Amino acid sequence: MLESHELFAAQGFPPEYIISVDADGKKYSKKDQIARCGNAVPPPFSKALVKSNLGHLCVGAGRSLSLERYHVEPGQLAFSM
Repeated sequence: MLESHELFAAQGFPPEYIISVDADGKKYSKKDQIARCGNAVPPPFSKALVKSNLGHLCVGAGRSLSLERYHVEPGQLAFSM
């Protein structure tokens, strides 16, 4: 069986993506981490969906889509352009 970080990497999640704790800092078991990986939408899919549906917002200089974590609340993602 692959480790949870290997499963997330195979789906395209960046290495710094936090998978071991929730937004409140509660630790996930290995089983829970693997379950969340199975339910996750991989970042490359999300990026492709946004680009295909909102392409007019993702073109031009400085208009590339990226996923970033909020600095205020751990565990939350923000779309930035």
